[in-house]
Amino acid sequence: MKILTNYSLYKQAIKKIEANKVAVAYIGADYNQFINAKKLKEIIVSPTVGSNPYAISSLIKSIGISNVHFIDNLHSKLFIGQKGAIIGSANLSRNALGGTGLIELGVLFETKKELALVNRLFEEYKIKAKTLYKNSLSKEKQIENLYVSHNKLVPTLKDPKQPPKPFNEYVW
Repeated sequence: MKILTNYSLYKQAIKKIEANKVAVAYIGADYNQFINAKKLKEIIVSPTVGSNPYAISSLIKSIGISNVHFIDNLHSKLFIGQKGAIIGSANLSRNALGGTGLIELGVLFETKKELALVNRLFEEYKIKAKTLYKNSLSKEKQIENLYVSHNKLVPTLKDPKQPPKPFNEYVW
């Protein structure tokens, strides 16, 4: 076990373990600066205002909607790879991992026993996610809602004279 006391150590550890399963409350548009999306197999994320809908859509395009799971009230931060797992406070975003001044804390686990426990936890999260969002259509509807909320909160990303784009113009 190793304590990760700053964003630099956190970032290095995420790359070291080669995270292929992630459960985070929020994901930023810059997520691919911190994980290799080609190695990512599954992600569980809160599809609420803190998450960037463009990032979620990008992940769906990359790994498929069946491998992107939603839990609205998820607040956990969990990164799992073949070489270890990290539990901590950092979301998958520049805000958390890019040295923007947030004080993050994490714990790196590297034993097989610890890894097995964390993988079981991830599977429990997936079961919960599948009861909340039973199919692709329910996920797509939530992403559509997230785009609308996001565009209201981040007006600089769109032309104020133009209505928000329909959902099918944003994603895969």
